[in-house]
Amino acid sequence: MGDEDQVLIDDGNAGGRVRRRNNADRGDDDGRGSPTRRAPSWASRVQTADMFGKIDSTQLDDVAFRTTAGGIVSVVCYFLMFVLFVSETSRFLFSNRYEHLKVDTSRSQMTEIYFHITFPAICCADVHVDTMDVTGEQQVNVVQSIWKTRLDMFGNAIGREFIDKDLSPKLYIQMPGIGLMSLVGTDHRIAEQRAGHEGCIVRGTLIVNKVEGNFHVAVGRSHKSQGHHVHNFRMSDLPHFNTSHTIHAMSFGPRYSGQPESPLNGWTRTIEPSSNPDAIVSGLFQYHIELTPTTFKSMLGRQLHTNQVSVNDYFKRLDFTGSASVSGMPGVFFQYKFSPFMVAIDDRRTSIVEYFTSTFAIIGGVFAVSTMIDGLIYRLSRPMRPYRSSPLLS
Repeated sequence: MGDEDQVLIDDGNAGGRVRRRNNADRGDDDGRGSPTRRAPSWASRVQTADMFGKIDSTQLDDVAFRTTAGGIVSVVCYFLMFVLFVSETSRFLFSNRYEHLKVDTSRSQMTEIYFHITFPAICCADVHVDTMDVTGEQQVNVVQSIWKTRLDMFGNAIGREFIDKDLSPKLYIQMPGIGLMSLVGTDHRIAEQRAGHEGCIVRGTLIVNKVEGNFHVAVGRSHKSQGHHVHNFRMSDLPHFNTSHTIHAMSFGPRYSGQPESPLNGWTRTIEPSSNPDAIVSGLFQYHIELTPTTFKSMLGRQLHTNQVSVNDYFKRLDFTGSASVSGMPGVFFQYKFSPFMVAIDDRRTSIVEYFTSTFAIIGGVFAVSTMIDGLIYRLSRPMRPYRSSPLLS
């Protein structure tokens, strides 16, 4: 016969029957007797991911089936579980930082201040670093830990870095009632450096009490007099004391991992020249620094004491003429104050018990919420049908 028709003979009945069937009646066929399968739709693929089986109460056979909405909810559930699992695992593998505030009881400790400042218009012979605090303790013309570098008028270094105390002993003198007074800035050295319009880079460390105080670079030569801090200077010193400066670095204690940079780092302050050619231009810079004591404990148990810094600055321009009196002292003053509270920072890793507890809680919680959401969607999407009665009671 042809390809279009087939005759089927049924010998099962006495009379026999002949039935004709067209190939078109057999559905899709590849010509070899096997039907062609269609690719599953996206809805059927999503249904296979449904992990929330459902039973239709109107049917007598309690066979669980899957839905497209359940598959979508399941995919979202899998994704959330994976993201939260990765997040919890990263918290377990890496350290976590915990911070809390408490009252500072470590007032007896000392604080180390590091600074690195450039004065482009003040020669090194005129740069003296002094400290003082509210307890009355003073450090006048600190030289033991202060390094200086001379600069020419173009900002290039002259010679090597030096410490004042390494200069000739002839430049120091013991004065009654004053103590050891530095004469590094003798007249000939001062005149030489001023004539060359030199600048100075000064850096070093200061060890101070953990109380309110200040350290400064101001005009003149400082000394103690009857418990007071005094600066002696002449009016002829003022034209050579332009307090423009750049703070390259300043810290109040060692840095811990992740600590923000000091807000003072990189500050540049410049005094603009006066419109009056006869005026002497200088300025008073004040930095009001709030220090928050901080303890940092690493995962290895090492403890570090330092301070976090916040700052406000104030500037007063000082223009002097030959007949004018001095209305302020040119200089750069760093006034610091400690907070009565301390920030305790602790780096530690989550324990393995906490890790497994959190992981199982996350998986169980996401699964429970997803089950409720899937059930709600299924009930809202189904029409209201009466429950079937039990066949045992009918």
